[in-house]
Formats: sequence, structure tokens, C-alpha cells
Amino acid sequence: MTTSFTKAIEQFFLQPDTPIQLNQFEELLPSSDISRDITIDNLQPVSARLLNTLNAASDQIQTGSIALIDLLKLRAQFYEARDRLIVLERKERQDVIDLKNSTKWHERSKFVRIFVNSDAGDQLDQEEAEAKEVTSTKVQFFERLEDLESMINYHIISTGERSSPVFKETVAQWRTIGQLEKDARKSLEYINAAYSNLPSSSMCMSCGRSTSCNTNRSERYLASGSTQLKNQLNTLTPWYNRLTAEVEGTIDKARAAVLKE
Repeated sequence: MTTSFTKAIEQFFLQPDTPIQLNQFEELLPSSDISRDITIDNLQPVSARLLNTLNAASDQIQTGSIALIDLLKLRAQFYEARDRLIVLERKERQDVIDLKNSTKWHERSKFVRIFVNSDAGDQLDQEEAEAKEVTSTKVQFFERLEDLESMINYHIISTGERSSPVFKETVAQWRTIGQLEKDARKSLEYINAAYSNLPSSSMCMSCGRSTSCNTNRSERYLASGSTQLKNQLNTLTPWYNRLTAEVEGTIDKARAAVLKE
């Protein structure tokens, strides 16, 4: 029976000392669904296939239907594709640099080439366009790959909450303290803004003259509120940081156990 990604996470939380093993019939061999050879000529079809596969994997992770062996294979392919995109981007950038170094200024000038044809200039335009295309593809793929990893982390958290009461309580505290800390910081920003915008004078409604304002009371209230919020943050921030480290540490351990990282 194939081991699901969700079941592997559950085992980590229920039996943390038991190594997670693949089924004896499951082999961690790369599939041939995604091309390993990424070039400027096949960039678009390979990129489309990569993104479609990434989206499908994310959907399966979210629904808990992906097999662990499939996720391991796909991630290996995704990161291999990432490395190949990096190499291709460097190559295309170097091609542009080499061509610029071998052309004259008027061949590089788009304005001049309105009036004078230049094969070298046209080739430079093409190389620059290809370099931009590779960079754009790489950035989009990197962003979607990061989304996939975030989905994996979220699934680990949600599965851990269902499997372990202790972890569920830790996550609940982490979210609550995090929200309190966020609200306190936002309130402090509002108080500081209000303090900065206290009027130093006002206009008399009867004669139109400018008169000085006594803002001492408002300043005292705002200063008191600011001090209280800072005191709260002195407690909330270290508490939140400790809980964050604990939750993230558990996620890292789960990833190491399940994904063999």
C-alpha cells in the first residue's frame, strides 16, 4: 500500500521516534514527465509543464491525496529544474555580454538602427529578449515553488494539530500571541502618529487669530498609552519569538523525517 504524505506526517507526530519508511515496492527514481533538458528553444513548453505540475501537486497536498513517493519525486524534479533555469539564465546573460562586447556602438543603438540595418544589432535584440524571457520564467517558477513549500508547511501544521494535542495547543498559543503582538504594534504606531500630529496652535472662531494650544493633558495620555504598549510588547515579542521558534523547529523536524531533507 502506498504511503500518503498525510499519513507520513501523522506518523511523525504520533510516533516521532519511528523512522518513516517507504513501501518496499516504491522506488525513489525520477519520472520522465518533466524534461531535464531546459534550453531557450524548449523553455515555454517545459515551463508550462512545470507550472501545471506544480499546481496539481499543490492541489493534491491541500486535499491530502498525494502519495509521499510522488511528492519526493516531484520535488526532486522541481529543484533540478530550478538549478537548470539558473544555469540557463547565466548562459543567456553571458551571451548578451559577449555580443555587446563584440559590437560597435551604432550596432547597439536602437535609434541608429531605425535608419541603418545591422544583423549584429538585431541578434543583440534577440539575445536580450531571450535573456529577459528566461529571467521572467525563472522568477515565476521560483515564486510558485515557494508557494508549494508554504503549502507543505501549512499541511504539516494542520495535520500536526489533528494528530497531536500538545502541538495543537502550541500552535493555538502561537497564533493568539502573534495576533496580540501585531495589534499592540499597530496601536503603538497609531499613538505615535497621534502624538506627532498634536496641534501647537488653533484658529479662533470669532476673530480668526491664531492661539496657542495647551496639549499637555493629551501628551500625558498618549505617553502613558505608549508606555503601556511598550511594556506589553516587552512581554509579547519574546513570547511570540519563542513560540515561533518552537513551531518552525517542529516543521523542520517533520520535513527532515518525511521529506528526507
